[in-house]
Amino acid sequence: MSFSKKTSLRYWVIGFLALLWNIMGLTSFLTEVLMTDDMKAVLPQVEREMYENKPAWATAAFFLAVLAGLFGSIGFLLQRKWTTNLFIVSLLGIIAHQVYIFAISGIMENVDSSQLILPISVTTVGIFLVWYSKKHTI
Repeated sequence: MSFSKKTSLRYWVIGFLALLWNIMGLTSFLTEVLMTDDMKAVLPQVEREMYENKPAWATAAFFLAVLAGLFGSIGFLLQRKWTTNLFIVSLLGIIAHQVYIFAISGIMENVDSSQLILPISVTTVGIFLVWYSKKHTI
């Protein structure tokens, strides 16, 4: 493994932030899949129903997005060529999961615009990581 002497501080900051972002994504995924019935009971009914009725493919898409993003971030920090491929897989998982949330679950009918910030941010960060890694990995 050889690190480029030309690697900027910005590269390392973005790589570290990407890693933290994807660790938070993993935490969110684990929170969702390990949620107990008591935890679901305190959620608003629409949100509770979304979790209870979530199809396996949507959960798998979420997991794929998080796992590929996490390993992509590690690859980015290690300056590996395959980083962009993992970020693309992560973005595809994000898109599939967002299709469930926005188009299938019905939850979007009952939310205000402030609740769109996180899903839009996740998609935006996913697109950015694909673009940035494509331009800056060796």
